[in-house]
Amino acid sequence: MITVPLPQLADLWSALLTPNPANDALGAAWSRKGERSLWFSRGATALAALASAGRNGPARVWVPDFFCNQSLAPLRAGGHQLIFYPITETLAPDWEACRALMAATPPDLFLLVHYFGVANESAVARAFVDEAGGRLVEDGAHVLNPRPGIGESGDAVLYCPHKWLAVPDGSVLVFPPRAASWAAAVGSLEMLPASGGLSWMAKRLIQSTPAGNALMRRRHRHAESFLDDPSVLLPPRGRMTSLARRLLSSADLAAVAERREQNRTALAAVFETLPRFTVLDTPNAGYRLILQGDSLEVSQSLFHRVRKAGLGAETWPDMAPEVMAAPSQHSTAIRLRRTRVYLPVHQSLEPAGLAAAYREALAFS
Repeated sequence: MITVPLPQLADLWSALLTPNPANDALGAAWSRKGERSLWFSRGATALAALASAGRNGPARVWVPDFFCNQSLAPLRAGGHQLIFYPITETLAPDWEACRALMAATPPDLFLLVHYFGVANESAVARAFVDEAGGRLVEDGAHVLNPRPGIGESGDAVLYCPHKWLAVPDGSVLVFPPRAASWAAAVGSLEMLPASGGLSWMAKRLIQSTPAGNALMRRRHRHAESFLDDPSVLLPPRGRMTSLARRLLSSADLAAVAERREQNRTALAAVFETLPRFTVLDTPNAGYRLILQGDSLEVSQSLFHRVRKAGLGAETWPDMAPEVMAAPSQHSTAIRLRRTRVYLPVHQSLEPAGLAAAYREALAFS
């Protein structure tokens, strides 16, 4: 199975001939009127830039405990203090626990994640951060582009188009007019352009061939275990590659969103009657199909069953060691990590074929 979106040859050829777009033009799909956009290779680099800009020392960064540890590497390298706040069953911040934490370590930056494209409690977070005297950062990495309830309250908003589109890299920070001075400080940081665009293109072209696709299926059969949190350290990245900028400038976000929703709906129909699982309802979000198992054992079994068939199945996130070391404080996040399976619905897949492949996998023994 194709596990990531693949570029079309026509898109690659067009990108080579397209002028490198300016920041504002490139960011138009992720910005509202009067907002400024700044581009980075990865969201992790963007978060570290937010913490460092305009400061003489480390920042206190509040992060939900249900969060990818790998994405925190640049923040850790910058010496910033990470405070992990607990989330509830609905993935909202546990505000009672947050209030208890605020007395000892009020946030300089409070990271609110819009998980899987579903708007989180932005208004409540805005009020909390205003009381604490910090800044609110909305993490929309699981969001294709702005929608109601997302990107309206933050002092900065992060989107990660590289998680959605067939591009080698690309994440954008969007700042409202009230945060103009912060945007200027972030924009003035010295960062080198990322590399690797051509190697990404070569890899994707190989994956688009039948032999390359077959190789990926074999690799999936021997993937990591369900409970592994490898947190492979990615190389440091700065500004996004020129290839990514050119590919993004011609991306059809409406078509991407439509195909992903078609795939999500088709795949949800396959799993909606699977015993001991619940398909989480995330209409028009399109990031992944989320399966909630009733125990570690059933979720782990399904994960391996699907991977053994050479199909896509993921766990998320790779948990931070601070979270795993305090299970009583972070019990909800740890349980969700151990009972959820995520399936791909990206636009390089086709609804009927996607559904048929997973139906076959469910019968696989």
